[in-house]
Amino acid sequence: MKVENSARRPTRRRILAAGAAATTGAWVAPSITRLDRVEAAQPSCLHNFDVSLSGWTIDNTFGTPKNGFWTTGTARTFSSPNSLHWGRNGGANGYSRGTNATSGAATSPSVTMPALGSLPVTFRIWRQVEHQRSNFDVLTLVVIGTTTTQLWQVASIASATPMVGSWTLVSVTVPAAYNGQSVRFRFDFTTVDGANNNFEGVYIDDFRYPC
Repeated sequence: MKVENSARRPTRRRILAAGAAATTGAWVAPSITRLDRVEAAQPSCLHNFDVSLSGWTIDNTFGTPKNGFWTTGTARTFSSPNSLHWGRNGGANGYSRGTNATSGAATSPSVTMPALGSLPVTFRIWRQVEHQRSNFDVLTLVVIGTTTTQLWQVASIASATPMVGSWTLVSVTVPAAYNGQSVRFRFDFTTVDGANNNFEGVYIDDFRYPC
């Protein structure tokens, strides 16, 4: 029987070594960047409504039929002394005007969007609104630049029990078309009708945007 000389047989280790030698340099494991570090690298600015509304303006005559309830207060906050609030001060008296519907807007100061593609905007929200019927008590966030784009919207839901509020993080994306533009953000609220408006309302805190 012929016995093969194992010393002449190439091993897996030799083959791999030869392949590495044929390249311009030694193989180096690729580095992996954690996503949280990528997010942290994006500078952001914070509006927490503590000093002069952080530059936001309130217009409780905006929309139809007006007579809105945007204000600031300390009844509920996420991480700061004040929050933006749709409802009566103190939070316990609802946002009802009898049989009349209400609407209003809260608008940010102008900010310039960095030229970095689609950009994230986040905020915290606490809601206790109408639950008997859907598509009432509608809250909308838009971005206003050379054009106006709706970024997010939420309305009431049909449910057997009232909506119990809790702080929730909302994340939206500003389209890359707004890169380099001076823009404003606006929250619009409308009750649509005058029924079932005896709830605490909506609170917004920690509005964070790229800068």
